[in-house]
Amino acid sequence: MGRKCAREERRLEDRISQLSDEIPIGILSFLRLEDAARTSVLSKRWIDLWTFVPRLDFDASTDLAEIMKLNNAWQNSRQHFGFLKLRHQKREKYIEWVNKVLQSHKSLDLDTLRIRFDLNESHQDQIDEWLKHAFARKIKRLDITLGDIYTKKPCAFPRSLLGYFDNGLKTCHASHGFKSLHTLTFRFIRVSGRVLKFFLRNCPFLEYLSVVHSRCLKTLEVCGPSLPLKHLEITDCPWLSSLTISDSNLVSLHTTHGNRLRLTNVPMLVDVLLAGWFPGMVIGVISWLSCLFSQLEVLTLRARFTGPEYDSDVVVPQLPKLKQFCLSILAYAGFSLIPFTSLIRASPNLEKFILDLDWRFDMVVWIREHKRAVNFPLEQVKEVELRGYYGRTAAEVELVEYLLENAIALQRIVVNPHHQPFCRGVVAARDKPEEQGNARKFAKDQLEKLVPSHVELHKDRRTSTAGTPILPTASMVTDRIPPLISAQLNYLFTHCPYSIKVEQMWSGCKNSALHDRFTLAVPFCLDYIRWDIIFDALYPLAQPDVIFGADDGDFRPYHGIGDAKTAFTDWNSRDPTRLLSLVLELRNLYSDYQKKRVGEVDDERLKFEISTMISREGIEMCLSSGIDKPEEVKFSVPLLDMDLNKMVAGSTWRHQQKIFLQVIYPVTRNHSTKPSAPRLKLVSSPELRSWFSVEDSRLPSWVDGMCMAEYLPNLESMLDNQIKEAVSLIDVRRKFIAALSGLFGRPLEADMVFCRKVSFLAASGTFTFMVHFSLPLQFPKQQPLVMLQSSQHFSGNAPIKSPIMNGYPWSPRWEVSEMADRIYDYLADECLNFKKYCSEGTVQQR
Repeated sequence: MGRKCAREERRLEDRISQLSDEIPIGILSFLRLEDAARTSVLSKRWIDLWTFVPRLDFDASTDLAEIMKLNNAWQNSRQHFGFLKLRHQKREKYIEWVNKVLQSHKSLDLDTLRIRFDLNESHQDQIDEWLKHAFARKIKRLDITLGDIYTKKPCAFPRSLLGYFDNGLKTCHASHGFKSLHTLTFRFIRVSGRVLKFFLRNCPFLEYLSVVHSRCLKTLEVCGPSLPLKHLEITDCPWLSSLTISDSNLVSLHTTHGNRLRLTNVPMLVDVLLAGWFPGMVIGVISWLSCLFSQLEVLTLRARFTGPEYDSDVVVPQLPKLKQFCLSILAYAGFSLIPFTSLIRASPNLEKFILDLDWRFDMVVWIREHKRAVNFPLEQVKEVELRGYYGRTAAEVELVEYLLENAIALQRIVVNPHHQPFCRGVVAARDKPEEQGNARKFAKDQLEKLVPSHVELHKDRRTSTAGTPILPTASMVTDRIPPLISAQLNYLFTHCPYSIKVEQMWSGCKNSALHDRFTLAVPFCLDYIRWDIIFDALYPLAQPDVIFGADDGDFRPYHGIGDAKTAFTDWNSRDPTRLLSLVLELRNLYSDYQKKRVGEVDDERLKFEISTMISREGIEMCLSSGIDKPEEVKFSVPLLDMDLNKMVAGSTWRHQQKIFLQVIYPVTRNHSTKPSAPRLKLVSSPELRSWFSVEDSRLPSWVDGMCMAEYLPNLESMLDNQIKEAVSLIDVRRKFIAALSGLFGRPLEADMVFCRKVSFLAASGTFTFMVHFSLPLQFPKQQPLVMLQSSQHFSGNAPIKSPIMNGYPWSPRWEVSEMADRIYDYLADECLNFKKYCSEGTVQQR
C-alpha cells in the first residue's frame, strides 16, 4: 500500500511549476492578451506571469469593423448621433484597455506592439505615451493602424520621440530604443519622409517597412547598399511626388505609385506589386520596371482601370525569370483582359497565373464583340487560379480560352468566385452564401465544357481569415475524379520516366458525374500504345481492369505465370504508387511480347540484325501489319552513351534527352534473294532541337550488304562530333552576344542558355527602336538574321518592323568582335532609312 501511495503522489506532482518562467511566458505570448491575463487565476505563481509577455497585440479589428458597418448604414441624423456615441464609447474602452495593460506590463524587452483601432489626433497624447513605452523596451516589431481612409484628422507620428521638435530643431534626449526595430508598419497615420529617413538611417536591423495612406509623405529616398531594408510597401499616399530607390538590397516592393517610381541598381529585387488607377497599365509597367525585367520572379498588378485602346499589342520585353504573375483588376461592364496577355507571352518560364477580379460595381452581363489575343505557346504554365470568377462576362471567358489554347503544360485550374467589397454601404447579394454557391456552380458548369480532361478543375470553397483563398496542395483532387483514383494519376504523371498522356476520361458508373475510366497513351518504340484503364468509382478499393488496343488481341501479360507476384498482387488503392507500378510492369511485358513476335518472324536477315543489336540497352522493337500494308518490323535504337542533359549548362530539362535511330525493315521471308535496305530516320526529344537539330544531320549512306553492326558505329561517331561542335557553338554565340552588348548596351531580352536570340533597345537622335537578332544553330557559318522594330510608329495596332536583314558585311572567319562592329556600323546607317520608312508608313495611314 505504501508503494501505491508513492505512485499516486508522483502522478499528482505539478511538473509545470518546475519549469523556468521563460517557458510559460513564451507559451502565453502566443495567446490573445485577454486569454493570457485570465491565467492569473491558476495559482500564485501565475498571477503576474502574463505581465512579462514580450508580444502586446491590441488588435481590435472586430470592433473597428462594427463601427465602420454602422457608419456605412446610417441614413438620418438620429442614426448618425448613435454612431458617434458608439464610436466614442468604443474609443474610450479601447484606450482604457491599452493603458491598463501597459501599466501592468513588467517585461524589460518588447518584441511586438500592435495598435489597431479608429483613433485620431484628439488621442495623440495617449498614442505618444504608448510609443514611449515601446521604445523604452527596445521594440523589434511595431505595427500602428489608426482607422481607415475615412478617418478625419488622423494622428501623426511624434517626431519628438526621435529627438526633433516640430520646428526642426534637434533635442538632446532622443530615445534610442528604435535601434532594435526589425519591422515597422504605419497605416492611416501621418508620417513624413523625414521621419522615415531617420528610421532607415538609424535602425541597423530594419528589414521591413510599410506605409499605407500617409497624408504628409511627399518624397522618399531609399538609397545606399548599407541599408538592411529587404521589403518595402508604400501605398495610397495621396501627396507622394517621388519614390526613389537606388543602390539597394531590396528584395520585394509593393507600391501604388509606379508613375512616381525611380529605380536604379536594385539587383536583389525579384518581387514587385504595382497598383494604380490609370489607363495604359502595361505600358506603365514597361516604363517603370524596365531595369527589372531580366530578374523579376513574382509580379503582381492591381489595375483599377484598363482599356484595349491603351494596351493592345504592346511590345513587352522578355521576363525570363518570372515564375508567378498575379493580375488583380477592377471589373466592370465591357472591360477586357486581352491587353495583359502581352505580359504573359513575354514570360517563357511562367508557372502560375492568378486572376483576381474585384466586382466593386454591380455585375452586369455585357454583350460585346468577342476579342482574341495572339496565340503563343505557354510551355511552363502549370496552374491557373481564378478568383472572383463568375463566367458571365466576355472578358472572363476570353482570357480562360486563351490560357486553355496556349498553356500546353497546364495541370490545374482553381476557381474561387469570392468577392471582397470595397464600397461603403454596398453589401452585394453575391456575398451571401447561397449566391456564392450558385456562382461557383455556374462557373464550374461553364469551365467543364472548356477544360480538357487531363486538366484538374478545382472549386476552392475555403478562404483564410483575411479573405484570401487558401491554395490547394498538390494532393487535393478535382470533384469529378474520385480521390483514390486521382492520387494514382497524380503520382503517375509526376514520377513516370516516360511522357505519358491521358487522351480522354469518362464515367462508367451510375453516377455519371464521376470519371473513373481513362485512356492512357504510353510511349513505346517512338510511337504510342493506348490502353483503357477501368476503375469503378462505386468500388474504389477494387483493382482496375486494363483493355489493350485492337491490334494487341494476343497480348495476355499474365497468362501462364501461376503464383508469381505481379502489380495486381495485394492491390492497395490507397497506395498512390500502384498505378505507376502497374503501367511500368505492363510496358515491360509488352516489350517482351513484341520481342517474341519479332523473333518468330521467318526472316533470316532480320534475325541476324536482331542478334547484332539486342545487346544495346534500351532498344525496343515491334511488329506491325495490316490488311492494306505489308508486315514491317520497327526498331527504336538509342544512340550515344552520354548524358546530353549535362552538356548544356543552365538547361532545365525535366526528362533525359536522347537521340534514337528509327529502323524499319520490311519482312521479306525466305523467298527474296536480295533484301531491301531498311528505312532510317533520326528522332530526338523535342527539347533537344533548341541547340541540336537531328533534321540537319545527314545520315551515312547505306551500302548493299551492310548490317546494323557496321552502320551504327559510323553513325554514332558522326553524331558525337556534331554534338560536341553544337556545344562549342553555344559558347561562340554567347561571345557574339557579349560583343553586341558592348556596343548596344544591356539587352532587353536574351536567351542565355542556348544563345539563339537577343534584342536591344537603340536610339538615333530622338528615334528609338529595337534591334532583334536571331542566331542560327550553324552560326557563324550562317549569319544572324536582323530585324528592326520601331518603338514610336505603329501600323494599326502593331509596331512597324523592317524586313529581315542579311545584306550586311559578314564573314565566318572574322572574330566575333569584328562581326559585331560591322553589324553596328551597318545599322548606324540603316536605321536612318528605317526611320524614313516608318515616317512614310505613318503618313500614308493618315
